[in-house]
Amino acid sequence: MTEVDHVQVVREMWPTIGPHTAESLGAGAVSVAEIIRTLAHATRQAQTALPYAPDGYVLLGHLSEAASSEAQVLEQLAGWVDVLADDPTLYHDAHPAGTDLSERQARRDALEAVDDLREAARHAAALAQSLRTAHARISHLGHRDDA
Repeated sequence: MTEVDHVQVVREMWPTIGPHTAESLGAGAVSVAEIIRTLAHATRQAQTALPYAPDGYVLLGHLSEAASSEAQVLEQLAGWVDVLADDPTLYHDAHPAGTDLSERQARRDALEAVDDLREAARHAAALAQSLRTAHARISHLGHRDDA
């Protein structure tokens, strides 16, 4: 059986330069959730899956890169929603479309979502920084051959 290059599969499914669609972004988000879920299960047996400190070093490095990219994604999504807030066709489905109340509620919710996404981006940036620090600390760990 041929070994699958998982990273290459991801790169082929979601090329960095696109094309990007709502469907491909949605599928990418679901896939990220599945990968994180897999990591959550796998790290329940971290002593087996990561027998040596350098193995954890590699994992932490990639997780810090992912968190940094997540912060960027969230900040960019905040900008996207900020533009949506000014879209005159935007409405809130709790009120009849085309009414002043519907449009005001839609704008208010969009602007609050902008704040939520920017806060999430700050948390992701803090996560990335903490992971970079842990990654740096682990970089000095090794194992003696006589252990």
